[in-house]
Amino acid sequence: SDVVSVAYTALPTLYLNTPDGVEITSNEDWLEDATISVVGAYNEDWNFESVKTGIKGKGKASWERPKKSYTLKLEEKREIMDMPEEKRWILLANYRDKSFMRIETALYLSETFKLSWTPHGEFVDLVLNGEYKGLYWFGETVKVDENRVNIYEPLDLFNDDDKNYLLETEEDSSDPLYFKSGIRKIPYIVKNENGMLDSDGNITSGGKERLERLNAKINVLEKLLYPDFTEGTDTNKCSAPNEGYSSMIDIDSWIKFWLVNEIMDNKKLETPESCFFTFDRQNIFKAGPVWDFETASVYQQSSCRLHNTLYYDALFKSPAFTARTRELWDTYYSRMDIEAFIESTRDAISTAAQYDMMLWGSKSNDPSGVNRKDFNAYTDFLKETIIKKISVVNKFIENL
Repeated sequence: SDVVSVAYTALPTLYLNTPDGVEITSNEDWLEDATISVVGAYNEDWNFESVKTGIKGKGKASWERPKKSYTLKLEEKREIMDMPEEKRWILLANYRDKSFMRIETALYLSETFKLSWTPHGEFVDLVLNGEYKGLYWFGETVKVDENRVNIYEPLDLFNDDDKNYLLETEEDSSDPLYFKSGIRKIPYIVKNENGMLDSDGNITSGGKERLERLNAKINVLEKLLYPDFTEGTDTNKCSAPNEGYSSMIDIDSWIKFWLVNEIMDNKKLETPESCFFTFDRQNIFKAGPVWDFETASVYQQSSCRLHNTLYYDALFKSPAFTARTRELWDTYYSRMDIEAFIESTRDAISTAAQYDMMLWGSKSNDPSGVNRKDFNAYTDFLKETIIKKISVVNKFIENL
């Protein structure tokens, strides 16, 4: 295929070519027989040529934007840029984030707080069918795999067998694995379909029974969290939870998940959407991995606002939960160095970001409604916003 020259940005260039240069038009149907190559990486071992992949668009509303995100499905598992081998990968456009680093900053916090798994990625320059498309984040997707969300997946299940689940909060009643919890009405979708769907994508009888049992278990947890709830009651006004809830959740993961999202001021928790959890056969509900921060950190908040989302309105009334929150904060507070992280990332992507803005413009419908001067202005605002929010979170925890 033709090779296009890309100005030197010190980042790897990812070349993506579709058969005969055909356009990628769907975010649902895979376009097969595409190829990807990585060239110009500072680590020569990262470079490779013409690996076969399927490709489709990613996102719903984001798919309508000029700069597109994509999901890749390789023909065979492989390691890419030192990330463990897998078939499924993602190219994030970060079109509404002109600092380009909200996702990377959130993942830095996740690693700092030692959540059980944090997605990894690398910034690249994308060239699609010979046309430069700008600065992208290429990385791991959230899925069940020994190198990703590592929960046991049995190959064969009888109808009365339970399994481990990867759940995402998303309002999509058309999904066959969608359900809502009884008290909080949180919309969940089971993301690992093994033992749930048939070859046509329809829920099986065993899958239906598993979904009902899973929903029932989550409802048991909610009754422990909201012991005096009655229909129509505001859960914020419920009494403190029955401390028996602690046998059903991984407290540390829920605290760390809140810390990352609160520091990033990720309003996705309010809906909630794009929140991931695992629920295992031992009935342990674990929060994470963290994901989707394109619209985070766009306002400078003077207070915490996510402590009433999901189940946190109950959890922050629990003495065990608040005591552990203080302990973990004391452990990890001094390990955060947001300024150094953002400045290092700024240095790494500055040239690529400037070329991206030459292509797509600096005014890109930022979620804040404010269009800033340039990449450095967006980056300065992000750094200032997160540093201020850390002090707000610190004060909130001191007053628990």
